Amino acid sequence: MKTIFRLFLLFIPLFLFKTLPAQTWAPFTPPPTTSVLWDVYAANGNSAWAVGNSATVLQWNGTAWQTHSLAPVISQRFGVWAAPGNTAVYVVGTTTGSQIHRYNGTTWSNITADVGWGSGSIRSVWGSAANDVWICGGSGKVFRFNGSTWSAKNAGVPAALSGNRIWGTDANNIWLVGSTGGDNTGVILKWNPGTDAWVTQATGLPAVKAIWGSSPTNMWAAGGNGAAQQGKIFRMSGSSWSDASPADSYASFYHLGGRDASNIWAVGYNGVMYKYNGSNWSVHLSGVATDINAVAAGVSGAGARLWTAGFGDAGVNPLRFAIEGVLPLRWQSFTAQPAGNNVLLKWSTAMEQNTASFVVEHHSGNQQWKQIASLPAAGNSSQPTAYQFIHTAANNGDNYYRIQQLDKDAAFSYSNTVRLQMQKQASQLQLVNNLVDKGLLQINVQSPQYISIYDMQGRQLQRHHVAAGLQSIDISKLAAGRYTLAGAAERIAFIVP
Repeated sequence: MKTIFRLFLLFIPLFLFKTLPAQTWAPFTPPPTTSVLWDVYAANGNSAWAVGNSATVLQWNGTAWQTHSLAPVISQRFGVWAAPGNTAVYVVGTTTGSQIHRYNGTTWSNITADVGWGSGSIRSVWGSAANDVWICGGSGKVFRFNGSTWSAKNAGVPAALSGNRIWGTDANNIWLVGSTGGDNTGVILKWNPGTDAWVTQATGLPAVKAIWGSSPTNMWAAGGNGAAQQGKIFRMSGSSWSDASPADSYASFYHLGGRDASNIWAVGYNGVMYKYNGSNWSVHLSGVATDINAVAAGVSGAGARLWTAGFGDAGVNPLRFAIEGVLPLRWQSFTAQPAGNNVLLKWSTAMEQNTASFVVEHHSGNQQWKQIASLPAAGNSSQPTAYQFIHTAANNGDNYYRIQQLDKDAAFSYSNTVRLQMQKQASQLQLVNNLVDKGLLQINVQSPQYISIYDMQGRQLQRHHVAAGLQSIDISKLAAGRYTLAGAAERIAFIVP
């Protein structure tokens, strides 16, 4: 007589991301400029760009800020974006008309005429690559560069929209935010590559001025009606947006920036700066009495250099910076997907340090998190690694998942939350019990189907077509070990002792 044991399909993973220690912010000295800065972009810790008034274009080379001179002069430069390695850098702004400049790593070119923008201000530039660049501005205008030509991409954009920011996570997931004039006319739109048009995701919001996200499913927007009114932060869930503002926010937000899902900054009027740590927003910087217009995080190895740009302190220093210490974890992805009547959780890490363990948590919409697994972490790893865990007790309807990570020093943090809606089907294949009589495996089959038995190397050892009802499978020739019984929709793991 053989005994069959059911096993949960469990794979031992590393962990995700975590909240970093608090940073110490300080003005950058000596200041590279006293002009107001409107935007800052950081490709990594050793490469950043900042632009602003009085034709200011600054480049951080890892040790110092350098000044670039462009002609003709743009009195105000509102946006900057750089491709990896600075192979293409775009600066947009306005004088009496709008201008667009491109840097190829050696020289600057005025490409305004090539774009065909016409009249109206240009406020923002972003790209997924050197050959995929977007710009936006007033009068509902949006243009895209495909590597050879520029073309208008205004379909679906309100004609009165003042586009404050365009930003994306990749070439197929791009958002546009702005307002159509006055209070509570804020709009959030997303690009639909299939229809070559913009789709409105939210309207009637306070003026939306910023957009940023760590992934297409973890997006944030921010703004506010008046400079001194309560700032607003919105979070996307699915394709809808909801208010996620901190209760104590006291001023309008102008910009969002971050490095991952648990390290996001919101900055704005009169020096306001909040940070999201993966669970909540809180004040991160105080004592600055001038506007902060932009924030950026440049990652290098295990650390990061953070920059803010704005009006400066007493009008003399518009740049602030902070250095982050070693990053204990860097998360790459976290997803949930159906696996028959189970849920397959997948995630990957880029690196980790000093990690002890992590806990997988689940709830079904009641906000009461329940631990479903506790697993050891690797402790230290510098290599990208992918892992997975199968939850075999998912509920019909909504299922929410997150992971709590514990360090060896007892510090902890949470991953972002993922949601999956399940429509479970009646089981088509079941083990009758865990006892085998005379080398026969007893199974109950709901409908005719093929079944197979696999070893742990994925090799198929047996395959049978079985009719509906109670059936017996001869496994008397199987050696002791672990096996998987697979039907049309189910996979059941078991051990032959």
